[in-house]
Amino acid sequence: MNITEPIWRHCHSQPDSTALIADGQHTSYGELMEKVWVVSTRLRRAGIRQDDRVSVGLEFPAALIVVVLALARLGAVISPFRNSWPPARKRLLLLRHEVQFLIHEPSAGWYGEALPGFCNLEAGLLLAPRMATETLQTPDMACNVDDAYWWLGLSASATGALRSVGKTHRRDMLSVALSRYARTATPLRVLVYGDVTGLGGSMLRCLSAGGTLILTASTDPRHFFDVVETDRPTQLVTSTATAAWLVANGSQHLTDSRQRCASITSVVLMGNVVPTMLMEKIQQHVCRQVEIYYGASEVGLIASLDQDSYHAHPGVHGKLLPWVKAEAVSANDRPLEAGQTGLLRLKTPVMAEKYLNDPQASLSSFREGWFYPGYAGSVDAQGYLRLAGGAGRLPTHHSAQADGFQTLSAGRPSFLTTA
Repeated sequence: MNITEPIWRHCHSQPDSTALIADGQHTSYGELMEKVWVVSTRLRRAGIRQDDRVSVGLEFPAALIVVVLALARLGAVISPFRNSWPPARKRLLLLRHEVQFLIHEPSAGWYGEALPGFCNLEAGLLLAPRMATETLQTPDMACNVDDAYWWLGLSASATGALRSVGKTHRRDMLSVALSRYARTATPLRVLVYGDVTGLGGSMLRCLSAGGTLILTASTDPRHFFDVVETDRPTQLVTSTATAAWLVANGSQHLTDSRQRCASITSVVLMGNVVPTMLMEKIQQHVCRQVEIYYGASEVGLIASLDQDSYHAHPGVHGKLLPWVKAEAVSANDRPLEAGQTGLLRLKTPVMAEKYLNDPQASLSSFREGWFYPGYAGSVDAQGYLRLAGGAGRLPTHHSAQADGFQTLSAGRPSFLTTA
């Protein structure tokens, strides 16, 4: 089992279908496969092997996808970071995740002294077009990696401390299988707008379903509307914060936005609680059909709301997805009646089992098959989740690759998800 298997099947079965559209450039599934082969060959020549820890800091979405797929095919373990992070945070990630290789774009030389004895690889050299004299070796796909990590990210705990959460091939393959994309017969054209590392799960699910993934080079509202008109996505996936940015900074484009966004049949928002004003703006200017998803790195997606439930159940933070179990418990872990407020605990088939290299935090948060995120809430008889707060403060629960998102409704609790 390897997380890239569903995508590879589409590369073989529909090589001429469009996999990616980025900056107006179309990449078919067959071309994507060849690009991944080229990068995989170069990664192996650089010495990367199965189980090696590789940190990746790429801002260009199409480049990130190719490198991530190549590393996953080899069975390497990926730790994403953003160039905008403070050097201390990047150093923390490199040291804690025991990174051996760093793939980056040219930037400040923080990495040179951050961790001795590891190898820097420039993305431009890895992703350069194949030379006529270059021998293309097709590396074998790493198999029998079901329960091996393929992705390591950072997650903020209830106290604000950064924990490391690993994703395995098996759990993410199951997450893909549970996705709505896996159950739709409609051709997908998904525009992922915003931080590509924070929305990586959506990109993976789209390609695993054989859809067309559309990416923007920036969050400039003018660029967004140009891409929508040109590439005709059927679905927009973004974070609540990025959607708010679009509405706040794209006012000059909103007068005819519904016509320009006519191809979009649904909007998917990931992360923060959606303020009423933002929901109304999206429905007015982009699309009436809106879905909101909440989750966390430790447990994956846990709850969702469509526009009807959003308006019918004010104050609700989502309805539990069918495969999610959530309970409010007392201080001694006794389950409370439906609707009563207590300490929340969660259980999903794709949840992590522990934090990486942090046994004390693992013992506190992962107990008897449950994940305890550290805040209060309730679940009613219909499965609607309400968050009430936590000890001292309510955390913004998120993976560090989604860093930079902000809670848009002061005082209201929020999840941030890797999508």
